[in-house]
Amino acid sequence: SAAIGAAQEVLILNSRPYFDGALSIVVEGHADLRGAEAPNLVLSMARAQAVSSRLVGLTKYQPVSVVLGQTQPLCHENTEPCHALNRRVEVHVIGEVNVK
Repeated sequence: SAAIGAAQEVLILNSRPYFDGALSIVVEGHADLRGAEAPNLVLSMARAQAVSSRLVGLTKYQPVSVVLGQTQPLCHENTEPCHALNRRVEVHVIGEVNVK
């Protein structure tokens, strides 16, 4: 799913100090290893765009969404906890970070 839950929404809002001074923000969408590549790329894009849309306005630069699908799994086991770990969004802040 690409939906952002309440806990994730709070995390995004509380992370604002980390974006002060950022030169760019890269949002990566990932998928688990199950299923066909094309649908997983669509899910990865939806995940990345859902987070990117919440980050607009936290920095003077527009977040950049990158779709990685199944290409960079963190876990290779065929278990639900492993699959859940691979279905993720990573946010990379590039540039000077000033935490206040």
